[in-house]
Amino acid sequence: MAQRSDARPRGPGAGPGPTSWTLSPTDLTFLWDECQRCFYNKVAQNCPRPRSPFPKVFAAIDRTMKDLWVPKTPSTALTR
Repeated sequence: MAQRSDARPRGPGAGPGPTSWTLSPTDLTFLWDECQRCFYNKVAQNCPRPRSPFPKVFAAIDRTMKDLWVPKTPSTALTR
């Protein structure tokens, strides 16, 4: 089977010279445990996993904290 002219080799050993990867501690710990294929795609193929949506509970906490702190100065924030 012949390769298409626009096809590029990918992964370790695919191109000329040595391949270097950058690993983050978070990816090595959590992404590897959650999905090894996603880990490989991010590191070797430079194709990161789609970001997950912000959970509603954190959005509610953020909104409450902003309502409490943003319109006030530090001296008046704790008084009602």
